[in-house]
Amino acid sequence: MNSYPSLGHEEAVAAGERVRSECARRGWTAVVAVADAHGEIVLLLRMDGAPSASTQIATNKAWTAARLRRPTSVFAKRLIKRNLRFEVFGDPRFVNEPGGLPVYRNGCWLGAVAVSGTSRVDTLALQTDADDEALALAGVALICDDYPPSIWNEFEGQSPDEGVAD
Repeated sequence: MNSYPSLGHEEAVAAGERVRSECARRGWTAVVAVADAHGEIVLLLRMDGAPSASTQIATNKAWTAARLRRPTSVFAKRLIKRNLRFEVFGDPRFVNEPGGLPVYRNGCWLGAVAVSGTSRVDTLALQTDADDEALALAGVALICDDYPPSIWNEFEGQSPDEGVAD
């Protein structure tokens, strides 16, 4: 039987709480999704006032980052650079918006943390995709000692900007 390391419930809850507390500190609201190594959701948190549509987007960001082992922002750059379409990847869950970050620790890809729909609590005005990614990083940093992981520079000889393998 094969076994693999993956994010568990306690790590997912801790990462979600870190993002939630960072949102509260900034006066923001958002949706947080934490996925295991296969991209399946371990934790989904939709804060009060967060757009309901962002629930699926955050879920898909976490799935994409976990499956590709790259930030969704890197995937977006790769699509643009190579003039690729989503259909090439064969799954409608792939998303190319910043906010999904893979989790890598002790030589293993463990899953992903993703944020979507970051908005101000008082006005519900949407923040930027960069804010989604910054909040996701707060959750990832709780789990990882080294981010971004140095493995990106060694993985198949690619740099982080090259994204997924061909």
